[in-house]
Amino acid sequence: MNNLLLRYKEHLIHQNYSRLSVKNYVSDIHNFTAWLTSIGQNLSDIPSLDLSLYTQLLHERHLAPASISRKKTALKLFLVYLTSEGIITGSPKNLTTYQDLLSEYQKHLLSQKTSKNTLKNYLSDTRSFLTHLTHHI
Repeated sequence: MNNLLLRYKEHLIHQNYSRLSVKNYVSDIHNFTAWLTSIGQNLSDIPSLDLSLYTQLLHERHLAPASISRKKTALKLFLVYLTSEGIITGSPKNLTTYQDLLSEYQKHLLSQKTSKNTLKNYLSDTRSFLTHLTHHI
């Protein structure tokens, strides 16, 4: 795995990403691959995984939205790299989380000038429903 991360790092440098971006992206991917190992999976399993489980974990850790966004970007770039290198074929099931959906729904409700209490109740009900779905599908 370390060899792959080194090759990926070289790829990012070659693509002219800043040193800080390269450092952060490689760190994010190191954490992602550690998560894969912790659930008994490896890189070849990625196309069959529902990656919303990983991004849901990031939300559960109460990371800042900007950090989650960066980690998702790092993951998407890594998946493109893995595909281009022939390490994986196909796409994972989902990189959109129910938190992303809730955020979009909240924006929509706000644009409709929904009252504060109604907004709170709609989001709570929708969150409960989406959580139920993710645990029963």
